[in-house]
This record gives sequence, structure tokens and C-alpha cells, in this order.
Amino acid sequence: MYAGIARLGDVTGKGGRFVASPVVGHSGMARKATCQLICAGEKSLYDDASSILEALGKNVVWLGDGVGDASNLKLVINGLMASITASVATAVTICDKSGINREALENIVTGHAMNSPLIQLCLNMMYDGTHDPLFVVQHISKDVTLCAKLGESNDLECKLINAVNLSRDIQQSSVKRIGRKKLNCSSQVFVKYVMLQKLR
Repeated sequence: MYAGIARLGDVTGKGGRFVASPVVGHSGMARKATCQLICAGEKSLYDDASSILEALGKNVVWLGDGVGDASNLKLVINGLMASITASVATAVTICDKSGINREALENIVTGHAMNSPLIQLCLNMMYDGTHDPLFVVQHISKDVTLCAKLGESNDLECKLINAVNLSRDIQQSSVKRIGRKKLNCSSQVFVKYVMLQKLR
């Protein structure tokens, strides 16, 4: 749990009320009120603010009085998103390097149970080479690191999520080469800097 969230949660001991409410979604979704909100903390405040929270997003999830649970769940969600994005990038790059028609990959995935709006978004952006800003790479790297630490604090080996993560050196290298890139950067860039470093 973020130390700052823990300190904010202490206001209840001084007669105040506090609800943590991290947002799942990007700025474009926020403008359309289609983000999701993860809430935890003082239930009476949550109930009083529920109409406001519901107006801000398409889904509001209440986790209970554990203030840190909201931030921790957001870390898990962002870790999952990064893993999916890296997996799609890897699949596209393997197809390209192996001479496999990438449109055939999309065809099969679209008709498969694994298909999702996120996978389609990744495929479309990677294929078209148009990468509208969604998530700053440094920020997703931070969240992936914290997600892995959360798992490891519960005696879990988080090898997959750690493999997806960007090291500090790789972050700096990627920013110098391609600018302040976002998560849905090209499959070649994402795989080069995330998955295939050891092949250099």
C-alpha cells in the first residue's frame, strides 16, 4: 500500500472521513465518464458520495474499509494490462519475424475466446503504427514494479510480471530513442525494450 494513502487513512482517527478512489482508465475515458472507480475506506462517506462517484464513471466498485486495497487492486489491474500488451506485442513480432501473415493472427484471435477490446486495441495500434497517447511508459513500469512487490510480499514468485517490466536503464534508453512514449507503442519497440533484451 502507498505510504501516502495510509497516512490519509489516518484522518479517521482525528474525526475525519476518507475514501480512496483510484481511477481505472485514461484521460479520454475520463472525459466521456467511462472510467471505473475502485473505492475503499469510510463506508458512510462512500454512501454520501455515491451519486457523485457514479456520475464520474461507468462502474464503481466498493472493496470495504481497507484503504490500501483500492490502490493495490489498481496495481493488479495495470500489471495485467501490461502483461496482455506485452503478450500481444510478442505474438505480432514473432509472426513478423517468422514470415507469418499478421492479418491471419488477427483473424484467429478475433474469433477466439481470448479476444477482448484491449487485445483489439493493441493489434490495431501495432498494425497501423498510430499510437495515440494512453499510458506513459514510466508510469506503467512503476505500477508493474509495485504489483510484483505486492505479490512478493505475499510469498508469490511474480516471474511473468517481472519479465514484462521495464528496468530503469531500459526506460531511459527508450525515452532517449523514441521520446516520452506511451504503453501502446509499436510492437517492435515494446518487445525490444521489454521482452527481448537478452537477445542483444
